[in-house]
Amino acid sequence: MTSSNATLVLWMKSWGDSDAEMLVSGAHDANTLDLIERSQDVSEIGRVIVVGDSPRLTKLLRGLPVTLETDPHLTSPPFGQRLRSIIQKYAVGNLLYLGGGSGVFMDVEDMARLAQAALAFPETLWVNNFYSTDFAAFRTASLLDELARCRRDNHLGWILGRDTGMKARVLPPSLTSRFDIDTPVDLMVLKAHQKTPGHHLAEFLAQLTFDLSPLFKVTDALVHRESRILIIGRVPLQIAAFFDKATACHVNFHIEGRGMDAREEAETIHPWSLVGKSLETMGLREFFHALSREAQAMIMDSRVCFRHLGIDATRRDRFFSDLLRPDQVQEPFVRRFTRHARQSPVPCILGGHTLVSGGLYALAELAWSRTKNSLRPGMEDIPHDSWKGTYGGGMG
Repeated sequence: MTSSNATLVLWMKSWGDSDAEMLVSGAHDANTLDLIERSQDVSEIGRVIVVGDSPRLTKLLRGLPVTLETDPHLTSPPFGQRLRSIIQKYAVGNLLYLGGGSGVFMDVEDMARLAQAALAFPETLWVNNFYSTDFAAFRTASLLDELARCRRDNHLGWILGRDTGMKARVLPPSLTSRFDIDTPVDLMVLKAHQKTPGHHLAEFLAQLTFDLSPLFKVTDALVHRESRILIIGRVPLQIAAFFDKATACHVNFHIEGRGMDAREEAETIHPWSLVGKSLETMGLREFFHALSREAQAMIMDSRVCFRHLGIDATRRDRFFSDLLRPDQVQEPFVRRFTRHARQSPVPCILGGHTLVSGGLYALAELAWSRTKNSLRPGMEDIPHDSWKGTYGGGMG
């Protein structure tokens, strides 16, 4: 590789053997194939390295112009140490990093601009989200020691941008920069949205069978002035402002837990949650009934509540909870929580961070695509790519 090229590293971890986890794993496989195809049209990318922990990748990537690094113990050592070893092994100078579920709406131009940013601004760290990073671009030389402290890719912005002297630049929020496949509910949103650009992911979504009726009940409420919607969780403030403008309904936000996964000690922190405390005080049945008296539909990032309550729900349980399938949830409280959410008097969508971040762009676009309502607010198009022009030749 030369200093005029960037290396694209795609990170592919396994997600587990349950039906719900395998859905996300399959989506990541398909999305990775799409990202590899797009990268072939980006002249600034000189090498593509796929790092994963599953033997299936050998078959999946056979014949493709990529370097495959398989490691059955990918999560031990932690993410940052493993990424550092890849950088050192392949002498990576300029890095474009994407997690397997990120970049769903990133096109060739987006990928090229991000690679150009790493090449043109060696003192700058480019991330899609400072507090919960899914993709990043940077010059690696001065960052290797601090990189080893990142236990997960979400830490890249917080640790590298805070402790290395690099200038951290966060791409403006948009569907492109903030949509990441975290849980099965994100696949439900994508399937309903029907505008996934990558053909591998689109073909994968076409094979899935979901009951989308709860999702459509929520999005249909977004276009009516009489409706009141409640959104709970780690909602970025800029996205909350966008969503309030982009919908016709009244939107009440209860924002809490932002940045809870950014720090090195994130796994041991139990953030205090007003919603979680209310749930403790009221009990599950009254909690969901009380919320339903205030809204015709709810969108909830459940992870903040779980963390407040000290519940270390497995990925399997979180995913089945998002699918509103309580009978397949093993943890007793999460099972009861899921059952009450499913039986809520008003439609309730459960999910993780993407649902109340990039997912809100997709839900707003979906809502207006399903209606002939003439009350659409005066608004610009849904910002898929408002971050274009943020960097590159236009900066001094």
